[in-house]
Amino acid sequence: MVDVRLFKGRSWALALMLGTGCSSDGAAGAGTDADSGSSGAPAASSSGSDSVDPSVSSTSAAGTSSSTGAESADATSGSSSTGLVFPDPCDTFAQDCPTGHKCNPFANDRGNSWNDTMCVPVDAQPDGYGEPCTVLDSGVSGFDSCDVGAMCLVSGADTLQGECVELCGGSPDEPTCEQDNAFCRISAAGVLNPCLISCDPLGDECDPEETCVSSNRGPFSCAPAGDGQYAEACMFLNDCAPGLGCFTPPPSVCDPDADGCCLPYCDLQAADCPDTLACVPFFGEGAPAGYEDLGVCHEPE
Repeated sequence: MVDVRLFKGRSWALALMLGTGCSSDGAAGAGTDADSGSSGAPAASSSGSDSVDPSVSSTSAAGTSSSTGAESADATSGSSSTGLVFPDPCDTFAQDCPTGHKCNPFANDRGNSWNDTMCVPVDAQPDGYGEPCTVLDSGVSGFDSCDVGAMCLVSGADTLQGECVELCGGSPDEPTCEQDNAFCRISAAGVLNPCLISCDPLGDECDPEETCVSSNRGPFSCAPAGDGQYAEACMFLNDCAPGLGCFTPPPSVCDPDADGCCLPYCDLQAADCPDTLACVPFFGEGAPAGYEDLGVCHEPE
């Protein structure tokens, strides 16, 4: 089994969630920050934090009001300018904020990583799951234009635009997702709990501008794709164009000194790899259901 090392993800969905784990069928289930433990699986990056990569969002201070102009929540006192009393912190699973507000994750230290939750006003015309959205100040401010039970995950450092992603319902022990073919990713010490859409790197579940990536050998989910082509250098999981992943460079076709190399995924039953590369298993024994034939074009042992 070749050591195909995966690099940490960036950019909204997954990119920001470096934990692993899913239900056995890849549908609604819970993900955690623990290692998946799949025998023979590719070695993951050891970085393993839930911080936002600088390419994803700015690190400016958390916002103090929403784009709707509604009253803002005081993250330290749990109250608002109208005298409403907010749970401190609130529960993103239960959405236990007062009417007209929702529970969102945010960075309480004005850093670049989600580490707390708070009640924020809901936009007057909120955006729903999968719709374009806007954040205020930064991607981790907690203030966005998404509806209750959803958060806006941004897709670049130079934009405050993103997509509304469903937040897990139920409870941490029994999370639920309303959308079909979605799983619950629990990360950032339980603060960040989005429902992500499952995908297959060899399938067509993702939009044309997205790529299907897996973080730390966890479930695959769609993320904005980069433009890295075959054998080009890369650093993050989604630096490469759709159909390619960022893996340890095989010296025969890639720069061995590069952080990573864009290589194609392949079907173990119908391998068709370029140059001298062979289709090697992405997972070892115990591959998740539906991914038994998933491989990567790499140098064989």
